[in-house]
Amino acid sequence: KILFFLLQCGICLTSMKGDGPQRPFVLHCGPVFCKSCITLWFDQWCHCPACKSPGRRTTPLYVDTSFLEAIERMTATIKQLMKEKEQLEIQIEELFMQIVCLDADKEELEKKQMKN
Repeated sequence: KILFFLLQCGICLTSMKGDGPQRPFVLHCGPVFCKSCITLWFDQWCHCPACKSPGRRTTPLYVDTSFLEAIERMTATIKQLMKEKEQLEIQIEELFMQIVCLDADKEELEKKQMKN
């Protein structure tokens, strides 16, 4: 979660990735915003939205987000595996209950057989 937070736009709070409107830009004073948000901001104001320092100088950041995409894929896989595990645990519980019932039936049949 820390990695995702570090790559969040300070205005719209969405994750910034690669090129296009979500590409991260750093201002001369340090804060990072996505291209679309900082462009809209500078259409109206000429200061930093975070610290209010004057100026419009920005530098695009080149961020390799492939590791984030890999983390997202692994997270999805883990969630799926956890769901499958939960379903298997339910099945185990159901089978255990069947065993208990069958054991009770077996005991009852053995008692009847001993009486005969």
